[in-house]
Amino acid sequence: MSTASRSPSLLRIVAWACLGPFAALGGLALLVFGFGALAVGVRLLLALFGHGGV
Repeated sequence: MSTASRSPSLLRIVAWACLGPFAALGGLALLVFGFGALAVGVRLLLALFGHGGV
């Protein structure tokens, strides 16, 4: 019984060890993409207001 209760946690640890870096990279990519989109939006707004809305 002890091995049966121990194996799911071990499997979970192995899964987290394998997927952890990918999840971290995905989160980092989302952060970078979000900040990039925000920077592009701010730049577009500044360009519009800087050119008098032309």
